[in-house]
Amino acid sequence: MKNVECPIIQDILPLYVDKITSVETNQLVKTHLQSCDACKQEYEAMMNTLHIPNETAIEGFQTVKKEMKRKKRALFLITLIATLFITLGAVFAVFAYQIPLNYEDISLEIEKNNDEFLAIYSGPDIIGVRISEPIEVNVEGVTKKVILVCYTKSVGYSIVNDDLDNINLRVAKADGIDAIYYGEYNRSNVSSETAKNVIQNGHLIWEE
Repeated sequence: MKNVECPIIQDILPLYVDKITSVETNQLVKTHLQSCDACKQEYEAMMNTLHIPNETAIEGFQTVKKEMKRKKRALFLITLIATLFITLGAVFAVFAYQIPLNYEDISLEIEKNNDEFLAIYSGPDIIGVRISEPIEVNVEGVTKKVILVCYTKSVGYSIVNDDLDNINLRVAKADGIDAIYYGEYNRSNVSSETAKNVIQNGHLIWEE
């Protein structure tokens, strides 16, 4: 009888462990386990290694669900912060990145007023002024002390602001300056080679 019942009991054990068998079947399995060491060991192995009580399974599912929600919130915050930084970067690029104004797009006259130079400017609104320190450079065999000037704009300011008309802008003191050139350069303190390049490719806007 034992040899006949063991395979049947072992087939029923998974259902018995999950507590979905009938009362009569439960009693049959209990009785068999009391007298059969092999099936009892099989039952204990299932309980120890395979079976997860329903309460524990539910708690585990809830834990996983909470962890997924936490990760979703973290991902949302990371995405939001990244989007904010990208937006701020784009705004900075539009309104703060300086673009040199072409001489052909502006009207610029230099006047010497007592001990300083003033520029009478008309053209697009400007956000930056580049004025070099006086620098001595050889111009056509003559050593001259020159100043380099460059005005800049931004894409954003060009969109939202109107043009300027005949405004006065201070350039520099007129102490010993022989000429002023307008041209594109990147630094206020420039070398003589940089000055020569601006003189060659730029525009003479005042000369003694």
